[in-house]
Amino acid sequence: MLIISCPGSGKTTTLLRRIRNMIRRGARPSEILMVTFTNAAAGEMRDRYAALYGRESGVVFLTLHSLCFNILRMEGLYETTDLLSEHDKRDFLFRTLKGLPGVNDAWELSLSISTEITSIKNNYTDLQTLKPESCEKKTFLTVCKAYEKRKQALKKLDFDDMLLSCLRLLKSDADVLARWQDRFRYIQCDEYQDTNSIQRDILYLLTEKSGNLCVVGDDDQSVYRFRGAHPEIMLDFPKDFPNCTVIHMDTNYRSCQAVVNVASRLISFNKTRFAKDFISERGKSGEIGKALYTPTADRQQEMSCLARDIEARHGQGVAYRDMAVLFRTNRQAALPVDLLLKAEIPCCPAERVTSIYDGWIFAGIRSYIALSTGTGTQTDFLYILNRPQRFLSEEHFRGAEYSLSGLLLSARYLKYGDSWKHEAAEKSIREWMRAFGPGKISFSDSPQKVFSALTGSRGIHYEEYLRSYAEFRNIELTELISEFEELQNDASRFATVGDWLSYAKESSLAVRNQSRIKDKDGIVLSTMHRAKGLEWDTVFVIDVNFNRGHRGGETTSLRGDDPREK
Repeated sequence: MLIISCPGSGKTTTLLRRIRNMIRRGARPSEILMVTFTNAAAGEMRDRYAALYGRESGVVFLTLHSLCFNILRMEGLYETTDLLSEHDKRDFLFRTLKGLPGVNDAWELSLSISTEITSIKNNYTDLQTLKPESCEKKTFLTVCKAYEKRKQALKKLDFDDMLLSCLRLLKSDADVLARWQDRFRYIQCDEYQDTNSIQRDILYLLTEKSGNLCVVGDDDQSVYRFRGAHPEIMLDFPKDFPNCTVIHMDTNYRSCQAVVNVASRLISFNKTRFAKDFISERGKSGEIGKALYTPTADRQQEMSCLARDIEARHGQGVAYRDMAVLFRTNRQAALPVDLLLKAEIPCCPAERVTSIYDGWIFAGIRSYIALSTGTGTQTDFLYILNRPQRFLSEEHFRGAEYSLSGLLLSARYLKYGDSWKHEAAEKSIREWMRAFGPGKISFSDSPQKVFSALTGSRGIHYEEYLRSYAEFRNIELTELISEFEELQNDASRFATVGDWLSYAKESSLAVRNQSRIKDKDGIVLSTMHRAKGLEWDTVFVIDVNFNRGHRGGETTSLRGDDPREK
């Protein structure tokens, strides 16, 4: 059975009632398995079922990972101590990346690589033909091979290996397969649009004998492709099982008509999808609601409009906790958090918020300023030695005097190799010292002077560095340029470099503190992924722009000479 369930259509209630109905028709509760996407969802479903029908049911609620681990454990193959935790996996990837040259955002990149490893293993992807999305292929393969070698040395398997091991066991041992097919004769799987290839194959194997598989989801709500999910698997279900029953749940009980209309119109641009007749139950009762788009000139104006509208809704009687601000990535939360703090509006970030002043771009700018003003350290020097990439060896520059003559002296080792490398190094050092040499920047200077030194005609060509790093990380150049321009725009509010740096320190600290101190009565700040399935009276979605989150189209060059050029 395939249930295509639109947002807010009551699929959880439907799944629980279907379980109850199967039991009434003679199914043994202990032979019913409800597969969920997360542990939290499994716990919530278990509790809701118990509240409706009692805890004595015996129905099993598990994630597929938990199911696979239980199969491996009960078949005597693995114990909990054999598992490598996600924390240990991330920690190893992070430490490996920290040791590689040219990596700026090791922590963020470790997350991307970890996620991509999961996607690769869960979809049987061949590493040799793979085109990595997280970074360029050489770095990706280096990290992957080191990680696999580490697991082998520890004799551990991670959560992705666990699925693979379970699948191999079920395929290779007919007795084990038969045992688990008999154990669970009725399987329901929630959020099927976010299933990957290996999860599909495990479910198909377990229900091959009984033919009792019910999958539920909405192909339009697949939001985990970056983790290896393939909504095409759900779309192919009727092809895999031509005689399956298909049920459409097209009525939304959550939103007003205007919201449903906008959502339906937007999602209709998807070319490959199940056709749906998306309607609002509240709309039938005349509740129209509002779906408004407010264009703004820049992010500062957008934040001003956001504060105004939040206060307007609060003045109309809507509690702060019944409002939410949603965004695409967690980095976008810093500006609204800062705004709400200044406006003394309580807020509740759903996850850790990072400021643009915690990013590697600002870290590099701060180090350049520190070295030029004479307050820098050896750590600052080594941090920006190859930012932009100058192909200079840390070993030869460690302890070098921060001056034109000192750096040129340290670069003499290149004379004994290819002459062009020494010429290129000498050119980049001269540009560096011309822009950020000792005394070139002072704390009393305008911040604009710093940005001119970075991207101006006599600067260090920082825009080229951002472009090359975007290529290395396989990300949109606009993401880096947007962050750089946001720093530049924020800095323009201050008369001096010193004032700007003081503000940056205070802002970073305030944002971090707010992440830790969550006001449950405050307005919720969340990524769209984290907000899936939740609901509020009023929702603000920020940075809804025409070109992937960057106003004014895709910028391909930066100039620091004059802000009027932008």
